[in-house]
Amino acid sequence: MSVYNGERFLREAIESILAQTLSDLELVVIDDGSTDSTPQLLAGYAATDSRIAVHRQPNQGLAVAINNGVRLARAPLIARLDADDVALPDRLRLQCDFLAGHEVVALVGGAVTFVDDRGRSFAEWRYPQTDAEIRKAFQYTTPFVHSAVVLRKRAFELVGGYRPLFRSVLDLDLWFRIAEQYELANLPDCVVRYRIHGGQMTVQELERGALENVAARTAARARMDGRPDPLDAVDRLDYKTLIGMGATADEITSSLVHRATWLAKTTGRAGYANLAEELFALAGDRARSDSGSQELVAHAHRERARRYAEQRRRLRATLETAKAPLVAFVTRSDCVSMPWGCRHGYSEEGHLTAVSSSDTSVRNPCGSFSSGRGRILSRAGSTRISLRTSTPSTETRSSCWTRQSHSRLTT
Repeated sequence: MSVYNGERFLREAIESILAQTLSDLELVVIDDGSTDSTPQLLAGYAATDSRIAVHRQPNQGLAVAINNGVRLARAPLIARLDADDVALPDRLRLQCDFLAGHEVVALVGGAVTFVDDRGRSFAEWRYPQTDAEIRKAFQYTTPFVHSAVVLRKRAFELVGGYRPLFRSVLDLDLWFRIAEQYELANLPDCVVRYRIHGGQMTVQELERGALENVAARTAARARMDGRPDPLDAVDRLDYKTLIGMGATADEITSSLVHRATWLAKTTGRAGYANLAEELFALAGDRARSDSGSQELVAHAHRERARRYAEQRRRLRATLETAKAPLVAFVTRSDCVSMPWGCRHGYSEEGHLTAVSSSDTSVRNPCGSFSSGRGRILSRAGSTRISLRTSTPSTETRSSCWTRQSHSRLTT
C-alpha cells in the first residue's frame, strides 16, 4: 500500500487488511512524503501490530513507492490496495488459494463494488475471468482494477516492476509486460470496495492518463512486432515523445474522449453531477477538435444519453441521442489485429451493473484505450475525484515457482 496524505480513508483501508480471514500476511505501507496526519496514524498501527511495516520516503510518486514496497516485501505474493479502498474479508484467501492451484497464472484480480465517499454502494463491476477471455478483452478495455490484484513477486521482478515514466496508468504498462510471460485471471467474487471520492486527480492528470494509455499500447505493439521498446529510449513522456514513438493525435484524442465519458457516467452515479457534466463537456469538445471524428462526437452524445436514461430523464436522453451524427458504427473488426489494442473503436463488452435506486444495468464503454482503474479522474479546481485503471496479453507463458517465505502474502 502506498499513501500520500490519505488520512481520511486510511484507517478503513488498514483495518480491512487486518481483518482478513487469511491472517498470515505482512502489510507494507509506503508513506510517500505525507504532510497530514498519515505518519502518526501509521505509527500507531505499526506499534500495535507486528505484521505492519511502515517505510517513509520523500514524495516520489506511486511507481517508485510501490517498487520500494515490493523490494521490502518478504512474501512471494504481492497484493495491491489503495489507501482509500476497502478489501473484503475473504479477498486475500480467495486470491491466494486461486494462485496456489494455478501455477501458470501470475496475476489474479476480481470483481469490485463501487462506493462513494460515504461508503454507499452504487455499482458492481465484473471482469472476464479466464486468460483467453482477458486477452480478448484487452483489445478494447482494461479488465483489471489495480487495487484488486494479487501477483507473484517473481513475475513483477522479472519484467522490471513499474516504470516511473508512468504516473496515472502505471498498472496498464505493467500488465502488458507480465502478460507477455504469464497467464492472467480474474475471480468472479467481489474482492474490493472501490471508492469514488473527492481528492484524487485533475483534468490535466486525466489528459496525462490518456497519453500514458496510448504510450503503453504503442510500446506493447512494438514489442509484439519484435521491435525495441520505444519507452526504453525516453526519459519523459509527453505529446511530442508519443508522436515520435509512432502514435497519432487521433489515438490520443480517442483515448481521452472514451476515458472522459466513462468517468463522467461513473462519477455521475457516485453523486458528482456537476463533475459528470464537466467531463461530458470535455469529451464533446475534444471529439469535435481537429484530431477528433464524427464517430467520437456520436460516442460522446450516446454516452450522455445513456446517463440520462439511467436517471429516467427520458426526454433529455432522446434529445441527446438525436444529436449524435449519423456515422457508421465502429465494430471490433475495425480494431488493429493484436492482443492488446484497438487504434480506434468502441466496444460495450464487460458489464457494469448499477445498484442504485434505479437498479439499471449498464454496459461498460470504457473505450479502446481504457487505463485499468488504478487512479484516474477528476476536475480542475479544488474539487477532485478518484478512479482507476490496467491491461495486457500474448501467447508466451512460462511456469511459476514454488512459494517460500515466512509470510504467505504481502499487501
